[in-house]
Amino acid sequence: MVWPDQVQGAGIGRQAELFPEGITAEFRRLYFECAQAYSPEQMALLMSRVPVSQILFGSDYDRFPLRHAVEQMDRLELLPEDRRAIESGNARRLLRLDSDEST
Repeated sequence: MVWPDQVQGAGIGRQAELFPEGITAEFRRLYFECAQAYSPEQMALLMSRVPVSQILFGSDYDRFPLRHAVEQMDRLELLPEDRRAIESGNARRLLRLDSDEST
């Protein structure tokens, strides 16, 4: 069975057809949940590869206490607007919690 929206044969030969802007452009459209990856080095690397709009707060709860992720996030030196986006704004946008579509 073939699903109508499934990409078949996405090997190297079809990359130009499937990803006309290149793999890097597609990668930058993915969302990244941070679950316990809040060291300054990890966050700097992620932010150098993808826009802040694609980064989501994550906790790995119940493996680690939520408090641990919050404390790690608090230690990062981020612009206030980037912090708001990562902590809640991006997830709200992704899940359409602030739009008419959420009702």
